[in-house]
Amino acid sequence: MIKIINLTKKYKIKTGNFRYSDFYALDNISTIFKENIINGITGSSGSGKTTLANIISGYDRDYSGEVLYDNSQEKKYDYIRYVFQDPYISLNMVKTVEWHIMTASELNNVDIESSIKKFESTRLDYDDYRSKYVNTLSGGEMQKLAFTIAIIPDPKYIVLDEAFSMLDPINLFYMLSLLKSIRKTISVIYIDHDINRVAFASDYIYILNKGRIIEENDTDTIMNKPENEYTKKLIEYSPDYKKRI
Repeated sequence: MIKIINLTKKYKIKTGNFRYSDFYALDNISTIFKENIINGITGSSGSGKTTLANIISGYDRDYSGEVLYDNSQEKKYDYIRYVFQDPYISLNMVKTVEWHIMTASELNNVDIESSIKKFESTRLDYDDYRSKYVNTLSGGEMQKLAFTIAIIPDPKYIVLDEAFSMLDPINLFYMLSLLKSIRKTISVIYIDHDINRVAFASDYIYILNKGRIIEENDTDTIMNKPENEYTKKLIEYSPDYKKRI
C-alpha cells in the first residue's frame, strides 16, 4: 500500500515588493491508497492532483510529511510507474513503436511476447504499428503506447494522470474497462478532473480541493450520498459519462 502522512507542498508566491506569501499546493493531507483496486482522484484544476501524483511517484521530493511504500520510505524501482497526460514526455518521437516495446522489455527483463500482448490489449495490432514512428501516431495512440510501456514490468502501482485525455469516447471507455481487468495484479491510481469518468472506473474515490482531501469513500457512497458541498457540485456540473458513451 501507499500511505501518505501529513503531506504538505508549498511554494513562495510574490505578493509585492520584497513580500512573499505561502501557497499550499497540498495542505497536510494523510490517507492510504489501497492495493488491488482502482483508487480514483478527482477535483477541479489547481486542486493539487498532479502535485500529489508527482510526489507519490517519486518525481517531486521537495515536500514535508511522509510517503510510505509498504511502510518503507524507500521506493523500489519496479514498485510504481507514472503515465503523464502528455505522452511526449515519456516517448521518443523519432523512434518506432517496436523500438519502444523492445527497449522497455530489455530494460525490465521481460519477454517480448508478453510485452506485445500488453500492447495489443489496448486494441492496437502490433504488426500494424511496429514500424510506425511515434511522431506519426495520433495523440490517443501515443497515450496507449505510453500506458503499455508503464505496465510492461508489472509494477505494483500505476499512476495515471489524465493519461487518456486524448482518446475518443469509445477508446476511452475501452481503456477504463481495461483498468478494471488489471487492477487485481496492478493497483491503479487514476486521476481525472471529470468525476463521472473517475466513478465509472474506480472502486474508491478521493476528492481534492485547494490542496486538501475533503472527502473520500467508496464510489457508490461518493456518487449517491456525498457529504461535502464541493463534491455535490462536482457531480452536479459534470456530464453523465455513462450516458455519453
